[in-house]
Amino acid sequence: MEDRNSEAAERLRKTVALGDSPELGHAHLYLAKALLRRHDTAGAEVELRQAIALDGEQRQEAQRLLERLGAVSSAR
Repeated sequence: MEDRNSEAAERLRKTVALGDSPELGHAHLYLAKALLRRHDTAGAEVELRQAIALDGEQRQEAQRLLERLGAVSSAR
């Protein structure tokens, strides 16, 4: 939110590296968003798929973002 995407991505990667925690799904989702702001669509797709696989409360939002990414990619 403060346009510090690189710093946010680094911190979120550390959270993801911790492994199983109540915040893991959210960390994947927010990391995907930070990567999208850095124009790293491939990295964002990986993180969104991880968030979806965890099947937590962030699953629907991650699925919508992944679908939007697919739509943008196919439009190119």
